[in-house]
Amino acid sequence: MQQVFTNSALIKAKEADVYMYAQESFTQAPSLFITRDFKTNSCILNSNPQQSTYNWGTASLIQWTTDTGKAASGILYKPENFDSTKKYPMIVYFYEKLTDNLNRYEAPAPTASRLNITYFVSNGYLVFTPDIS
Repeated sequence: MQQVFTNSALIKAKEADVYMYAQESFTQAPSLFITRDFKTNSCILNSNPQQSTYNWGTASLIQWTTDTGKAASGILYKPENFDSTKKYPMIVYFYEKLTDNLNRYEAPAPTASRLNITYFVSNGYLVFTPDIS
């Protein structure tokens, strides 16, 4: 599966044709890149290099048709070392529409009000976040 990134915070240098932008995905912490032509780039800041020592996870968009014939979608998060022959505990977390977060990075940290998906996936859970229509 090819990894998809979200790019944001595009900034142009004041006196040069150089651009800086942030790039992230579910598996890559936001990093800063510079480019002159948007064909080649250089990473100037990796914001979470210690992540490589953790069992992270993957995120996949799941789409299906409901029993009423409507299209539905959600995200299935799996541990990085997922083995399809094993059984895993699964948490289903639904709140509005969360599929826009497919490529959003989430550090494993406590939150005041929502499920920290990365924490649970890193600890061997599947997490499914279906959109509510």
